[in-house]
Amino acid sequence: MTKTVELIEQLGELSSKNKLAYKMYKESKEKEDELREELTLSLQSDKLRSAKTDKYLVTIAQRPTIQIASEQDVLTWIKNNPEYEADMYVGLKATPFKSFAMTYMKKTGEVIDGTDYVINESLMIKENAKDIK
Repeated sequence: MTKTVELIEQLGELSSKNKLAYKMYKESKEKEDELREELTLSLQSDKLRSAKTDKYLVTIAQRPTIQIASEQDVLTWIKNNPEYEADMYVGLKATPFKSFAMTYMKKTGEVIDGTDYVINESLMIKENAKDIK
């Protein structure tokens, strides 16, 4: 029975530590998200895409993507363009279709009906490389 009591105590202590660590992580992550948003706005107001300190480099990365605004319009477009394999998009599998739509837009310059071309921005931060001597 002594081993059982010892295991219960160990598990209880670890569980308490993990709950505290998770709470601290959540608070820290919320603060990080707030600072990330504030820094992004600051860079944008200064019309900067990146900035550097002695320790860190931050960059606003842009990632173009296709969003499906109207699935029905997309399916209609596919039906009206039989030269593309409609069978491949039956039920409109979003990921393969978005990839196709991006390739189509790059080749033709046209955005497929029912889709929007969007540029998502995100703040990237990394430590500067250390000087190796």
